[in-house]
Amino acid sequence: MRIAMLCSGHAVNDARVTYKEARTLARAGHEVIVFGQGPKNLEEIPSVSLRR
Repeated sequence: MRIAMLCSGHAVNDARVTYKEARTLARAGHEVIVFGQGPKNLEEIPSVSLRR
């Protein structure tokens, strides 16, 4: 399943969204894309795409 997460109130590198929710979904086999604001030099997390 493809899952898109839209972050309007905080940056894409927020630990709650990126490192807990998105990574958990990716580990369960889903394709996850996180859209939101944040620095352009963020490291990608395996199986999670960050879009700024």
